Amino acid sequence: MKSGKRIPERFEKKNQEIRDKLFRPISALFTKLNITANELSNLKLIVFFPFVIFALRNNFKLAFLFLIFSILIDLFDGPLARFQKKFSDRGKFIDILGDFTIYLSVCLVLTYTNLLNTNIGAYHLFVFPLIVILSTLRKHEYTKTD
Repeated sequence: MKSGKRIPERFEKKNQEIRDKLFRPISALFTKLNITANELSNLKLIVFFPFVIFALRNNFKLAFLFLIFSILIDLFDGPLARFQKKFSDRGKFIDILGDFTIYLSVCLVLTYTNLLNTNIGAYHLFVFPLIVILSTLRKHEYTKTD
């Protein structure tokens, strides 16, 4: 290995560098508008909320429009935090909590509307999050936090 880091860590670092460079003009605009990464993380949840309402009313085209918009907003919070040099464990937690809230809500709504098999829905609602949480804890077992 070139840098002594494992492949997933190098891939993640390269991915961040590419997104940071690609989104630099948008990050500069958000900074001029005094928008923070945490505000974007909260906005993605607000924009996501109509997805649930429209999906439960069987208006899936409009529902998925809000889902896509929420996902697009989520693309910018990490690069914005790094651009503003305001990244923290709290910010990461807010982002991950929002991501999981959206993920689990989508699984729940799709299962409820019979667009997702009940067994697959149950897996994604219970087993998958547990695996992610345990693997994250193990990965960061000895990492200092702020």
